[in-house]
Amino acid sequence: MRHSSITLFCRVTPLLSLILIFLTSGMGIAQNSPLIFWELPQERVNPMLLNVPDSDNQRYIRLQRYFSALHCDPKLMEEISIKKHAGRNLACTLSGTDAAEILIVARYEHRTRLNLETQGWPEALMLPLLYNALQAQPRKHTFVFEALFGNAGERNFIDALRNGSHRSPIAIVVLDTLGLAEPRFYTVPAARLSKSGRKRSAINKLLESDAAYLARLQGIPPQSVQDPPTEEIENSILFEADKIPSILIYSLSNKPVLPSAFHQEFEFLAYFLCKIDGTLKSVGDPAN
Repeated sequence: MRHSSITLFCRVTPLLSLILIFLTSGMGIAQNSPLIFWELPQERVNPMLLNVPDSDNQRYIRLQRYFSALHCDPKLMEEISIKKHAGRNLACTLSGTDAAEILIVARYEHRTRLNLETQGWPEALMLPLLYNALQAQPRKHTFVFEALFGNAGERNFIDALRNGSHRSPIAIVVLDTLGLAEPRFYTVPAARLSKSGRKRSAINKLLESDAAYLARLQGIPPQSVQDPPTEEIENSILFEADKIPSILIYSLSNKPVLPSAFHQEFEFLAYFLCKIDGTLKSVGDPAN
């Protein structure tokens, strides 16, 4: 039994544990709706996290291997070439009962921002771990986890969204600078959106409210983030929000607290993805 501000029950196996959270409120269990996900034991995750690959190509190979080891069938794994570039994006699809997609994306290339030894590896590693986590229960939506190769990979991803040649998701969850401290989140304020974009701002607010609700349940300190944390994020896919609702999940600190912060962020993200799977409406849903 694990003890926290949320009622948690764990069943441990040699490879992983099953985390089950009953969403609680002042009135007791809310709608009797459990959120369930798989979590690898920390002694298995820590070497994956702290053994940072030396090159971007090694990062790609490592992610490919982790996705495969965590049950992404080769038929569901897609290598996406980047025109006029040696780098590649990597995507794994986790099907749901509905074809409507929620995308979870992170960059995997080396970055020296904040002088971190991990240089952007934690957010990339989070993708296969979350892919594994969501297999614990049936999903309403289809989740796609995509690792992007730097600016070139991000541009390729954005172009594919704009021209419709890749995917047309109902929401995007962007991961950045994880493993530094407790998780934070950010959505684009409605005032910054165009008139047409404001029609989708309600979904942004829903993503934000779900994140805030789970943060409170987990005892994560309240936050007020009015602006994105870095200039790099300012130019990222998050600001495609006029077309696709999106939320940024990140951490902000000059003193990394790996691996403890990373494990806290994993649990937050796993809860969050399970939550929005039930919250978000599918494309064409009259309630959307």
